[in-house]
Amino acid sequence: MLKAFAQKIQDEQIAAARPHAVVLIHGLGRSEHSLDALAKALKVEGYEVVGFNYPSNKAPIEIHAVALNQLIETFEGVSQVSFVTHSLGGIVLRQALNVAAPWRARVQLGRAVLLGPPNQGSQVARFLSGRKFSEALYGPALKQLADAKLGEKFPLPLTFATIAGTVNWLPFLKGVNDGLVSEAETRLNGAAQHLTLKTSHAFMMHNTDVMAKTSAFLKGEL
Repeated sequence: MLKAFAQKIQDEQIAAARPHAVVLIHGLGRSEHSLDALAKALKVEGYEVVGFNYPSNKAPIEIHAVALNQLIETFEGVSQVSFVTHSLGGIVLRQALNVAAPWRARVQLGRAVLLGPPNQGSQVARFLSGRKFSEALYGPALKQLADAKLGEKFPLPLTFATIAGTVNWLPFLKGVNDGLVSEAETRLNGAAQHLTLKTSHAFMMHNTDVMAKTSAFLKGEL
């Protein structure tokens, strides 16, 4: 998978025209297109927006983290990089920024906004883990998201915010949740801001309030 990803990067050669890049990292079972609305809004703000399109259900989080670092290594003309993630994407970012990477010596870390991240592990993942159909569908990352000690690993070494949704589609989930991840599971020590907004997990990246808060935080206005 990493060889294929490296070839894709080599073929396309990402050359940024603007010095501040924002990398968008999608969630489990999704693609970079799930963040198209956010990408469009951030481009209007003047950022160099790059989607990290990775096969989320085909490899463990560690492999995705390596691929993310490989992607950023190809950036040219970028002096600062920020991130917006959805769900599993937040965990991939946490892992990637806790691995030594050459680009860290020349590119400054900006800010990050994590949308609906299962930072403390996921009750839903624990329910699905061990079921053959679920593991075949979601891959090795599912079992990793079931880890109740996930919050103790991979602290984020940059200024970041977490956004939790409150629209619940699954009645068996207890407490405030977005229909897949609970508000408590999104929290992570060190966050500069933690927001709860009226939106669901699946559609929060299209929510205008979420997009406005994301933009404001990236600009240091929140």
